[in-house]
Amino acid sequence: MKKLIIVELRKLMCRKEFYFSIVTLVSLGLFIVYQLHSNGSIIQLSQEGNDTVMVGELLIGIIGLFNMTGITAVMVCILLWKMIGSEIDQKIISIYYLNSPSRLRVYFSKLIVSIMTILIYIMLFISFVVITSYLLLPESIPPLKNSIFWKEVLIAGASFVALSSILILFAFCLAYLFGGMGVIVGTIGISIISGILNSYGFFSEWLPLTVTDFYNNYQNRDIAIFMGYILLLIIVSIPLIRRQEVK
Repeated sequence: MKKLIIVELRKLMCRKEFYFSIVTLVSLGLFIVYQLHSNGSIIQLSQEGNDTVMVGELLIGIIGLFNMTGITAVMVCILLWKMIGSEIDQKIISIYYLNSPSRLRVYFSKLIVSIMTILIYIMLFISFVVITSYLLLPESIPPLKNSIFWKEVLIAGASFVALSSILILFAFCLAYLFGGMGVIVGTIGISIISGILNSYGFFSEWLPLTVTDFYNNYQNRDIAIFMGYILLLIIVSIPLIRRQEVK
């Protein structure tokens, strides 16, 4: 599997979509940070009359905005379109199946690289926002020994990775059934459906967009439901892959 992961990483480094997503994410962060810290800001975010927006709160707000507006879903869709969707449509993935003892190795190598890419996205984004905030408004950065600051950074990153992971698994499951169209349905489609059903009280407590709302009073129950999503999607995806396993 190690060789497959290296192959996927090399392919990722050659894809324009990877760098486009990074540039887009950083540009959105720059715009929002600049607007919040500028005197003529068109975006308002204040807390109890305090004009200084702390970077931890800012990160939680931005990531929450990305998740709820579907930006996260679009980024995951762009990432997976070439990684799994087009390879299934064009039968390229069969080459990997023929040269691997098991389809599961191919599946998990792509899954691992997808999640690694999401981690790269969020680490670059958080680093960029922190540095930009420090340059524009140094007082928005608390001392590095401040545990609350690191907790807020962790919550912001976790909410992004959590929703992305669920969307990745949905997309992988549907991609093996419907190819590239499954990637779109498993990311953007799931995000839209979750947004619609979120208005209904019963569904709102069990949807991915709500379960991964870690930036808003998360509880142990939410984490348990999130882990349930992950486990269920992995269990469902394995039979889809092993059904035509190459020996």
